Amino acid sequence: MKLLSRFVVIAVLTLGIVITINNMAFSQGNNSSNIAVVDIQEIVRNYDKINTLKENQKSKLLELKKFVEDVRKKLTEEKDTTKKKNLEATYNKELQDRKKAINTEYQKQLAEIDKSITTVINNLAKSNNYDFVLVKNNVLYGGKDITNDVLKALK
Repeated sequence: MKLLSRFVVIAVLTLGIVITINNMAFSQGNNSSNIAVVDIQEIVRNYDKINTLKENQKSKLLELKKFVEDVRKKLTEEKDTTKKKNLEATYNKELQDRKKAINTEYQKQLAEIDKSITTVINNLAKSNNYDFVLVKNNVLYGGKDITNDVLKALK
């Protein structure tokens, strides 16, 4: 019985020593992380696809505004109240459909751009062995700024 209790005590002590050594090695082994930061606002300002998307959105909204002005003109010219109400309903539906189509297309293209930016950042992080890539605005100090690298890769 004494032999068994000595064996248990030795096993527990050995396990404790191994865990302590492992924790010390882990804490001293790799303290420095390879961290990168990306200025997303800079990318949004300088990425050609985003600027093109914004311009296309503006032109589509101007077309929509022109449509509304034309509809108003047609409605003011119509004298028959029944026809006028029917035209209003038709034009309102068409306006809503156009708005929805414009917004859907914009969101789709924006999602594709976001995906391409994320893919480029992930590829750069993997190829340069970054442990973390953070948004620059959320970091007070430190990290390698890879914003220009991301913009170059996007072009």
